Amino acid sequence: MMFLSLVALVVGPSQAAATEQAGTYRGEAGISVRYYAGGVGQSTEEEAAERSPDYSVRVLFATPERTLLGNVGLTVTDMQGRVVFRIEKADPIIYLGLPQGTYTFEGAYHGAMKRFLSVAVDLRRRRDLVFVFPE
Repeated sequence: MMFLSLVALVVGPSQAAATEQAGTYRGEAGISVRYYAGGVGQSTEEEAAERSPDYSVRVLFATPERTLLGNVGLTVTDMQGRVVFRIEKADPIIYLGLPQGTYTFEGAYHGAMKRFLSVAVDLRRRRDLVFVFPE
């Protein structure tokens, strides 16, 4: 699995980490989304997020060379186009507690954008998404 091999990497200098962030985002759809954004192996909170069944999605940002990227943006919308989660600058791994449903994920890094359309989130198994951006 590509995600597992990326997580095992040593974080390089180009990831330009933001700061760890956690909380609850209240989106346009009236959905409250619990989230945690951090790096790899930075804190006990990140380790808890990795094991938590409360997070239905894990998003990772990296380069084609598998260097992790920080200061990334992520917007998640529901099927009606309403924003259910948004973060402007985050570390390379973001955990989201999205309810079951279908969503669009849009990642942003230094003006470049990539999308995953119609991602089905199932609460029985966490979904992993990897955004790959050139440096």
